[in-house]
Amino acid sequence: MDYTGSDIYCDVIIPKKVTLNVIKETDDVLAYYHTQPHWETHIIITPKKHVLDLVELVSQPDGLARKLLDVMAEIAKAIEEREGGCTIFTTTGNNQNAKHLHIHVRNGAEL
Repeated sequence: MDYTGSDIYCDVIIPKKVTLNVIKETDDVLAYYHTQPHWETHIIITPKKHVLDLVELVSQPDGLARKLLDVMAEIAKAIEEREGGCTIFTTTGNNQNAKHLHIHVRNGAEL
């Protein structure tokens, strides 16, 4: 996919302008298998409204942080039961390649 917009999540992923293998979707959160996975199990969890990063998430007044964590915990538990454990990570600031909060959940321990 060739994309040059400012927010691939708001512009492409959340409106599902590409085919996604969705794991869990709520009114506020979307979780799906990464479209170009780096690991055997590679899942992305993202809020449906624009939130820049984890730092901005904690200031959201609508309980979004809890909603995101609930979905993340449900997915992590399923991977743990199936594969023994997982690694969960996100980036902030200049380290973000996409300026919209997205959490990676992957099998294995090493990054």
